[in-house]
Amino acid sequence: MHEKTKLVIDTDGITDDIRAITIASQNPGAELIAVTTVRGCISVDQATANVSRTLRANEKKVILKT
Repeated sequence: MHEKTKLVIDTDGITDDIRAITIASQNPGAELIAVTTVRGCISVDQATANVSRTLRANEKKVILKT
């Protein structure tokens, strides 16, 4: 059995990053350790909301820390 690749994703929460989070969370060879959000094309609050929705849609536990 192979060890999973551990991932930490830092994102501004727009479409390309949301797609990457979805792919990573559905990949059996990857373990999504954490996702951090930053202000970029959108506010950090909107980025966090987008990522939270994406993780819930992919049945991942969401823990928000500020």
